[in-house]
Amino acid sequence: MKHLFLFSILISLAFAHNTDAQDRKIKKLSKHKRHKIAHDLIKRGSYYNATDQLQELVKTYPEEKEFAFRLGQSYFSSRDYKNAELWLKKAVDMDSTNIGLETFYYAEALKYNANYKEAKKAYAKFYNSKFKEEKNDKYKAIARNEMAACDYAFTEQNYPAYNDIKHLGDNVNSGYTDFSPTKKGDTLYYASLQSDSVIYHHHEEVRFRHVKLYTSENKGGEWSLPTEMKTLNSPLENTANGAFSSDKTKFYYTRCSADRSHKMNCKIYVSPVVAGAIGEGEQLKGMINTDGMTFTQPFPFTMGTGKSATEALLFVSDMPGGKGGLDIWYSSPDKFGAWKKPTNLGGTVNTIRDEITPFYDAANGTLYFSSNFHYGFGGYDVFRAKGNLTKWSKPENLGLPVNSRVDDTYFSINGTKETGFLVSNRPGGTHLLSETCCDDIYSHQYQPISLVALRIFNKKAKARMDGAEVKMLTQKEGAVSNLTEAEANNFKDVLFDSLSATHARNPMNLNTAETQYFYKVDKQKDYLLSVKVPNSDSLNVFINTNSEGKFTLAKPVADSIAKTESKHTNQVEVLFVDLYLNPGTTTKNIVAAPTVKLADISEYTITKVFKDGKLKDKNAVIDLKVILNFELGDTEFLEGKEDVLDSLTTLLKEYPDLNIEIAAHTDNVGTHEFNVELSKKRAVTIENYLAQKGVVKKRMKSKGFGETQPLSPNENPDGSDSPEGRAQNRRAEIKILRNLSKAAAEPVAPKKPAKGKKK
Repeated sequence: MKHLFLFSILISLAFAHNTDAQDRKIKKLSKHKRHKIAHDLIKRGSYYNATDQLQELVKTYPEEKEFAFRLGQSYFSSRDYKNAELWLKKAVDMDSTNIGLETFYYAEALKYNANYKEAKKAYAKFYNSKFKEEKNDKYKAIARNEMAACDYAFTEQNYPAYNDIKHLGDNVNSGYTDFSPTKKGDTLYYASLQSDSVIYHHHEEVRFRHVKLYTSENKGGEWSLPTEMKTLNSPLENTANGAFSSDKTKFYYTRCSADRSHKMNCKIYVSPVVAGAIGEGEQLKGMINTDGMTFTQPFPFTMGTGKSATEALLFVSDMPGGKGGLDIWYSSPDKFGAWKKPTNLGGTVNTIRDEITPFYDAANGTLYFSSNFHYGFGGYDVFRAKGNLTKWSKPENLGLPVNSRVDDTYFSINGTKETGFLVSNRPGGTHLLSETCCDDIYSHQYQPISLVALRIFNKKAKARMDGAEVKMLTQKEGAVSNLTEAEANNFKDVLFDSLSATHARNPMNLNTAETQYFYKVDKQKDYLLSVKVPNSDSLNVFINTNSEGKFTLAKPVADSIAKTESKHTNQVEVLFVDLYLNPGTTTKNIVAAPTVKLADISEYTITKVFKDGKLKDKNAVIDLKVILNFELGDTEFLEGKEDVLDSLTTLLKEYPDLNIEIAAHTDNVGTHEFNVELSKKRAVTIENYLAQKGVVKKRMKSKGFGETQPLSPNENPDGSDSPEGRAQNRRAEIKILRNLSKAAAEPVAPKKPAKGKKK
């Protein structure tokens, strides 16, 4: 069964009824001749006219299994899966003894409608039947594979990834089909069959509406109405699948047309790009574009590095030597510009069905492609595989919601960001006919979540320690619930950790109790991880996340913490914390993170040191620190941090023996003199705020250090600016001390540094 993804459109250019008289002539034919006409229409891709004919036949001859099957097949080919399931089920139910392709297609329709349990039963029924395939057919092999795919889809549908999928809007997406997006700057290049009404044409028409290439501009977050790329489009062929070379000097695309047997053949073209303008193109020469075969969906990339770097091209073809159906191949040009004999990507990627729409992230060695054979949720699903063109890892399904119960193709990534495009006929798009008839272009963006993974060990016994009381707390929401095993298993493929050789471990197995605690945390929020062990004092880990969900954690001051490491994937940001404790001993150390909200920690730290305003233990160590950050050049601390100082005010009022020391800092922008004055103003701002809240100034001591004590480098190793590093350096550190006389000695300011960079 060939799919129209040879150029990825569903045209529906049916041979419309020219006149009522012609319609009457067809109706006068015998039912078998009318059925043959409908079958021929299906072969031509004229599904909607075939449906019209078959609806008349099933109405007149409701007992005919073949007519019900063809109608269901016509609906399926036109991607109306709900009606396809309805009529294919009628055909299956008419004859439970003679099992044929109606059962196979019924299973396919069930899967496209996400009815995975029933689909598996139908595939199994077909696979175990006595149905005899014709030469080169592989229906039974497909059915056997799809039984396992249904098990996969039924389980994995409960574990969607964290991706934001957005429709590009009606300016880009038309009522028919829009696909093959690629982006250069703020311009989107894509293919479309532009129409907002059903397209018909007559027998005698030679020139009818074709797929063409268009551009759309992103202006203020909105896409403009499309502009046709007239230089590239052909009046007699479908033009699509545009892609720029790595250096943006060439633009590859395809032109497709049907031969006399209605087989769609495509050839790859290339146009020069000069001063941003795309010129007229020509067919690729060499061992690509062989007559009688299709060559489509080109994706150019750079193969190799340095002097050995060369241009290469991934593409899709049904040329001999493949694994079956449409395969992904690659080739490179010789010194004369002719393309060499293509190489198949191999059986790890390619299968007996179709693999299409390749996108290769050469920098990371990751291939993205769509397949309707690897285990998926519907028809074509998006997969990724790591490799170097000759050897690939096992393809991994990108999961929901990138994939859906229908066709998902043309996955791409824009630059180094975890965003890109996707083409899908999923419900909710701009669809002229059925809810899944036509392809639309979507954007995708990974939405990583943040997890804290905690394990507690007995340091001496080198074994897991049970019986600890663990709490993850926030100021406003209170306790954060520990993820259940089922919830934690959602992230089983991305949770990896590597400790030192002494404590090395394999990828975490969440089906065991190896990891005792998992917490899902939010962006830009502060947390206290409090651990209480019997016969021991508590240990507290202060954690906070930034606007991207990444963790900020100061270096541990406690030997008890063997590992605090943040791991990042496209989907999950994980902070691993391993605690090695000695029961029966007192742990007084605290790990402090920036922006600790004291209201969160007073119950678990301060009350252990103070009671009724007096020290419980004169030898107790008090080492609490609050860090406030500033915008560039500002003296006002960042909006939303007032509650931190309010909590500090409450604490100081409750415990009169406490005093504070304020040390303010800047980044290296500006002169040394300017930065010292700016840091002093920042310290005074905090003093004044606390004084207005009722804290007497004699309990406060402050100093401005300018840019002399950076927490992070202000520049990257290559000398370029580091905005993140500078942001961390624009800060004020507030230490809570027993009294000012025991404050930490002020560091000696270094000699006046060289002038900082101007920004």
